[in-house]
Amino acid sequence: VAQGVLLKLVGTVDIVDQGKHFLWEARNRLQKLNPGAVYTQVAVQDYQPPSEATYDLVCLQFTVLYLTDDDLVEVLRGLLPALRPPDGLIFLKDSFPADNTRFLINRDSGHNIVRTLPHYEWIFAEAGLRVVARQQQDQWLAEANPVM
Repeated sequence: VAQGVLLKLVGTVDIVDQGKHFLWEARNRLQKLNPGAVYTQVAVQDYQPPSEATYDLVCLQFTVLYLTDDDLVEVLRGLLPALRPPDGLIFLKDSFPADNTRFLINRDSGHNIVRTLPHYEWIFAEAGLRVVARQQQDQWLAEANPVM
């Protein structure tokens, strides 16, 4: 995502991941394309953006499903001061249940939470955010939960 999408939109992509291998792989693939990037190994719920950081875009992709509601609200609140005014964005990509009236707890692949769209809207409001756009991903696995 950093190489194929984000670096086409912004000049530098800082990467946060708790997996040492993922950061190593990202650094190796991106070092020439992404000079000046910061690679931070930490769980997303423990990440604190540097006080001098200003981001045009923060991307949370298939990450928040592993967080409790309280942790997710705190992560989002913690990112707000790092967004570049007035148009900094948080982009969130995650699964949601096909039946949007009930959330799911997926115990087969890491005990993750598949939240409904109204639940996400509540979380965003709790964090002081507003939704400016949303779109369901068209091409996705037929047997998997939809992605937005």
